[in-house]
Amino acid sequence: MIELSLSVFLIALLGYLLLTLFPFFLLAKLNLFLSDRININEPIVNLKNLRHDIKGTINTFLVVAVFSILLSVQIELGLSNLGFGEISSLTWFFISTAGIIILHDAYFFVTHLLMHKVPSLYKYHLYHHKSVSPTPFSVFSFHPVEAIIHFIFFNIIALLPVHFGVLILFYAWMLVCNTIGHLNLDFYPEVIFKSKWTKWWNSPTHHYLHHQYFNCNYSIYYNHWDKWFKTNHSENLKVFFQIKNRANLSKQLHATELKSAPPAPWKVPRQDENVMLKLVNRSISQPGHLPAEFQ
Repeated sequence: MIELSLSVFLIALLGYLLLTLFPFFLLAKLNLFLSDRININEPIVNLKNLRHDIKGTINTFLVVAVFSILLSVQIELGLSNLGFGEISSLTWFFISTAGIIILHDAYFFVTHLLMHKVPSLYKYHLYHHKSVSPTPFSVFSFHPVEAIIHFIFFNIIALLPVHFGVLILFYAWMLVCNTIGHLNLDFYPEVIFKSKWTKWWNSPTHHYLHHQYFNCNYSIYYNHWDKWFKTNHSENLKVFFQIKNRANLSKQLHATELKSAPPAPWKVPRQDENVMLKLVNRSISQPGHLPAEFQ
C-alpha cells in the first residue's frame, strides 16, 4: 500500500514538473514572454506572487499525498474498480479517457461556479485568484480546501471500471490544458474558432479573462457550459482575434523594427496589483460579481 501511495504521488509530482514547470522555463528561456507576437500580455512574475504560488502549490501537493494514501486504501478495501497490468482493450482505454475528460469538464464547471457563488467556498477560492496575472506556478496554487475539491475527483474515478493508465493520461491532459490556460500566451490558430468542429474549445484567452474579471468564463476545456449558463465574457472571441491580428502584424515587421511597432490594438485593462487584490478581497461579500471599480 505504501509503495502504491508513493508511486501515485511521484507520478503527480513528476507530471507537474515535466508538463507545467518545464514548458514555462523553456518558453522563458526562448524569450517568448518578451515578444508581442503571441503573448496576451506580459506576465507579472514578482517575488511576492511567486512565494504565494509556491506556498499554494505545496498546500496542494500535501493534499495530493493524502489522496494518494486514500486511493491505496480504496484499492486495499476493494472500494476501487481500477484495472492494473496489461490493457485488455485499447478502444475501451481511449473511450473511457474521453468519457472522464467530459465528466471532469462538467465537474469542474459546477464546482468552479459554486466556488464563486457560495461565500463560504469563495473565501477559499480567493487564494487562487490572488494570482491576478497567472503563470504556470499558479496552476496548482490552491487553498487546501479547494485542492480537496479538485483532487477528490480522482478518487471518484477510481470507483469506475477503468485502467489505472486512464488516470495517468487524464492527469496529463488536465495538466497540459491548465498550463496553457495560465501561460499568458495565446498561440491557438485562428482556424480553431472558424471551424464548426473546434469552435467550442476554450482558448488561453478564455481563462486569462477569468483571472482578470472573476465573474465569467468558468469552464475549463470546452465552452458549452459557459454558453448554456450564459457566463461567457461578452468579448471572448473579439479579444482572441484582436490578439491574433496583433501577432500577425508583428510577424510582418523586421526584427530590428519590433521596438517601433504600433501599439497592440487591445490590451487587457490592468489595475495596480495591490489595488486589485484589495478590491478582490472586498468582493467576497458579493461572490461572482465584478466590483464597480473594475467596470
